[in-house]
Amino acid sequence: MRHFWNWVCNDDESRSLYLDGVIAEESWFSDDITPAMFKEELFAGNGPITIHLNSPGGDCIAASQIYTMLMDYPGDVTIQIDGMAASAASVIAMAGTHVTMSPTSLMMIHNPFTMAMGDTEEMRKASFINPILWIFIEHIGERCRIRYLLLQGQLLSHSLPFFLG
Repeated sequence: MRHFWNWVCNDDESRSLYLDGVIAEESWFSDDITPAMFKEELFAGNGPITIHLNSPGGDCIAASQIYTMLMDYPGDVTIQIDGMAASAASVIAMAGTHVTMSPTSLMMIHNPFTMAMGDTEEMRKASFINPILWIFIEHIGERCRIRYLLLQGQLLSHSLPFFLG
């Protein structure tokens, strides 16, 4: 199966992962990044890893699974945003021990899309469920500022620390 990522073993025992593509729970087009495929390859080696990330995003739940796998990985995880970490890919970016961005790269954060059905109380409950908010708060802090950026659907550059204080 062809997919948009490639593991490279470096001379110093570390590994690099080039991750380019849509993040999905299931592969529809044989080029999606799925959690099951990712986990198998992540834990096939050990030592520090560098993930070169370039993704328009995708399935928030799949990104959450990949985020958790990276957080559970025993070695250092460096995330290098080479092109774009948009939407669900920004969640994966937050799993890095170190996160860096190319001067020409972008990160886009926004509230996740959801669906709800029911009366007004059910709709109100659904509007308060935002696990993505907590990932950003945990790694960056300042809930009010993060909430504002998520509501705005912000496109952020490599000067992310400047925007976030």
